[in-house]
Amino acid sequence: MKRHGRTSSLDIPERENRIRPFISSIVTYFIALLLLWLVSAPKTVIILMWAYFFNTIIATTITRFWKISIHAMALGGVTAALGCAVSAHYFWGILLLLPMAYGRIKVKAHNLLQVITGFSLGFVLTMIHYQILLGIL
Repeated sequence: MKRHGRTSSLDIPERENRIRPFISSIVTYFIALLLLWLVSAPKTVIILMWAYFFNTIIATTITRFWKISIHAMALGGVTAALGCAVSAHYFWGILLLLPMAYGRIKVKAHNLLQVITGFSLGFVLTMIHYQILLGIL
Protein backbone atom coordinates (compact mmCIF):
# COMPACT_ATOMS: atom_id res chain seq x y z
CA MET A 1 0.00 0.00 0.00
CA LYS A 2 2.86 2.35 0.76
CA ARG A 3 4.53 1.52 -2.55
CA HIS A 4 1.33 2.43 -4.41
CA GLY A 5 0.91 5.67 -2.49
CA ARG A 6 -2.22 4.57 -0.60
CA THR A 7 -0.66 5.26 2.79
CA SER A 8 2.14 7.37 4.16
CA SER A 9 3.70 4.64 6.30
CA LEU A 10 3.91 0.88 6.75
CA ASP A 11 1.98 1.40 10.01
CA ILE A 12 -0.98 2.65 7.95
CA PRO A 13 -1.72 5.60 10.22
CA GLU A 14 -4.88 6.50 8.31
CA ARG A 15 -7.70 4.47 9.87
CA GLU A 16 -9.71 4.30 6.67
CA ASN A 17 -6.78 2.65 4.87
CA ARG A 18 -6.53 -0.14 7.45
CA ILE A 19 -9.83 -1.78 6.49
CA ARG A 20 -8.66 -3.56 3.32
CA PRO A 21 -5.67 -5.27 5.00
CA PHE A 22 -7.95 -6.28 7.88
CA ILE A 23 -10.46 -7.84 5.49
CA SER A 24 -7.64 -9.77 3.81
CA SER A 25 -6.50 -11.02 7.20
CA ILE A 26 -10.03 -12.06 8.18
CA VAL A 27 -10.44 -14.07 4.98
CA THR A 28 -7.03 -15.69 5.44
CA TYR A 29 -7.75 -16.59 9.07
CA PHE A 30 -11.11 -18.07 8.08
CA ILE A 31 -9.51 -20.26 5.41
CA ALA A 32 -6.84 -21.35 7.88
CA LEU A 33 -9.53 -22.11 10.47
CA LEU A 34 -11.38 -24.32 8.01
CA LEU A 35 -8.20 -26.13 7.01
CA LEU A 36 -7.24 -26.72 10.63
CA TRP A 37 -10.70 -28.09 11.31
CA LEU A 38 -10.53 -30.37 8.26
CA VAL A 39 -7.19 -31.87 9.28
CA SER A 40 -8.37 -32.33 12.88
CA ALA A 41 -5.73 -30.04 14.35
CA PRO A 42 -5.44 -29.92 18.15
CA LYS A 43 -8.24 -28.02 19.90
CA THR A 44 -5.90 -25.37 21.22
CA VAL A 45 -4.64 -24.59 17.72
CA ILE A 46 -8.17 -24.34 16.32
CA ILE A 47 -9.15 -22.05 19.18
CA LEU A 48 -6.10 -19.87 18.53
CA MET A 49 -7.05 -19.49 14.87
CA TRP A 50 -10.65 -18.77 15.87
CA ALA A 51 -9.35 -16.08 18.22
CA TYR A 52 -7.28 -14.51 15.42
CA PHE A 53 -10.31 -14.57 13.14
CA PHE A 54 -12.78 -13.21 15.69
CA ASN A 55 -10.44 -10.66 17.26
CA THR A 56 -9.56 -9.26 13.83
CA ILE A 57 -13.25 -8.76 13.10
CA ILE A 58 -13.54 -6.83 16.37
CA ALA A 59 -10.41 -4.80 15.57
CA THR A 60 -11.77 -3.98 12.12
CA THR A 61 -15.02 -2.77 13.63
CA ILE A 62 -13.25 -0.61 16.20
CA THR A 63 -10.86 0.79 13.59
CA ARG A 64 -13.77 2.31 11.71
CA PHE A 65 -14.26 4.66 14.68
CA TRP A 66 -11.00 4.74 16.62
CA LYS A 67 -7.36 3.77 16.11
CA ILE A 68 -6.63 0.83 18.41
CA SER A 69 -3.17 -0.75 18.65
CA ILE A 70 -3.24 -4.00 16.72
CA HIS A 71 0.32 -4.76 17.86
CA ALA A 72 -0.85 -4.58 21.47
CA MET A 73 -4.00 -6.56 20.69
CA ALA A 74 -1.91 -9.31 19.12
CA LEU A 75 0.44 -9.39 22.11
CA GLY A 76 -2.52 -9.62 24.48
CA GLY A 77 -4.02 -12.45 22.46
CA VAL A 78 -0.79 -14.42 22.25
CA THR A 79 -0.14 -13.95 25.97
CA ALA A 80 -3.61 -15.26 26.82
CA ALA A 81 -3.36 -18.15 24.35
CA LEU A 82 0.01 -19.31 25.64
CA GLY A 83 -1.17 -18.95 29.23
CA CYS A 84 -4.27 -21.03 28.54
CA ALA A 85 -2.90 -23.60 26.11
CA VAL A 86 0.66 -24.16 27.31
CA SER A 87 1.36 -22.96 30.84
CA ALA A 88 0.22 -20.23 33.20
CA HIS A 89 3.86 -19.15 33.33
CA TYR A 90 3.30 -17.50 29.96
CA PHE A 91 1.01 -14.94 31.56
CA TRP A 92 4.26 -13.20 32.46
CA GLY A 93 4.16 -12.13 28.82
CA ILE A 94 2.09 -9.23 30.08
CA LEU A 95 5.41 -7.63 30.98
CA LEU A 96 6.24 -7.44 27.27
CA LEU A 97 3.56 -4.78 27.05
CA LEU A 98 5.91 -2.27 28.66
CA PRO A 99 8.62 -2.13 25.96
CA MET A 100 6.07 -2.62 23.19
CA ALA A 101 3.90 0.22 24.50
CA TYR A 102 6.94 2.43 24.89
CA GLY A 103 7.95 1.77 21.29
CA ARG A 104 4.49 2.37 19.82
CA ILE A 105 4.11 5.61 21.77
CA LYS A 106 7.68 6.77 21.08
CA VAL A 107 7.22 6.49 17.30
CA LYS A 108 3.89 8.28 17.70
CA ALA A 109 1.95 5.38 16.21
CA HIS A 110 -0.42 5.29 19.21
CA ASN A 111 -1.18 6.89 22.52
CA LEU A 112 -1.21 5.04 25.84
CA LEU A 113 -4.96 4.47 25.83
CA GLN A 114 -4.86 2.89 22.36
CA VAL A 115 -2.08 0.52 23.43
CA ILE A 116 -3.65 -0.48 26.75
CA THR A 117 -7.06 -0.94 25.16
CA GLY A 118 -5.58 -3.06 22.38
CA PHE A 119 -3.69 -5.32 24.77
CA SER A 120 -6.63 -5.64 27.16
CA LEU A 121 -9.09 -6.45 24.41
CA GLY A 122 -6.82 -9.04 22.82
CA PHE A 123 -6.10 -10.64 26.19
CA VAL A 124 -9.69 -10.72 27.45
CA LEU A 125 -11.26 -11.87 24.19
CA THR A 126 -8.72 -14.66 23.79
CA MET A 127 -9.21 -15.77 27.40
CA ILE A 128 -12.95 -15.93 26.76
CA HIS A 129 -12.43 -17.93 23.55
CA TYR A 130 -10.29 -20.48 25.36
CA GLN A 131 -12.56 -20.74 28.39
CA ILE A 132 -15.70 -21.28 26.32
CA LEU A 133 -14.35 -23.29 23.40
CA LEU A 134 -12.17 -25.71 25.35
CA GLY A 135 -15.37 -27.04 26.86
CA ILE A 136 -17.18 -27.28 23.52
CA LEU A 137 -14.62 -28.69 21.08
